[in-house]
Amino acid sequence: MDAEIESTGSSDDVAVFRYPRVTACASGFFGLVLVFGPLFSTGGPGRPSAAVFPMLLACLAFSGAIYFWRYRVIVSQTTITFGAFQPESIALADVVRIDVSGGRNVTVDVYLRDDRCVRFSSLLVDWAGLIDLIRDRTATGTRIEGATAFSTAVQGSWIIALVWLIVAGSIVLLGWLGF
Repeated sequence: MDAEIESTGSSDDVAVFRYPRVTACASGFFGLVLVFGPLFSTGGPGRPSAAVFPMLLACLAFSGAIYFWRYRVIVSQTTITFGAFQPESIALADVVRIDVSGGRNVTVDVYLRDDRCVRFSSLLVDWAGLIDLIRDRTATGTRIEGATAFSTAVQGSWIIALVWLIVAGSIVLLGWLGF
């Protein structure tokens, strides 16, 4: 399991699943390119009104970087706590079904007794380990549907594609700015 295991000294060890740090760093780098790109372009800073759109995109990129850096799923013996800014906790005893949905956007849906559904992205580090850990720590009557494991090669390809998309976008932006 690639997830961080944090020991609290008791029998209630927890596993922490996060987005890859490279995702947050790439988003932050893209924001820096949007902020500083116009300042160092060959044409000079230009009109102030021309910088409004890149600055709005930079704010979005920085917000995404903070979200990806802070988001985590913490699985303890009795609860799942998830979120970036205001974490929410659910009891593992309330889990009635786990559904791994395929397609372009693979997710794990955790259904609760009160008909709520909590969805976790496949971009989390050791996503297959998250599914296995939730399955192991829930009640024995919990139904599991769909694939119970996910290829780490496919998971890694999404991350690599995201990083290349951000790098390519930065290069195109630099070219557009006249570097």
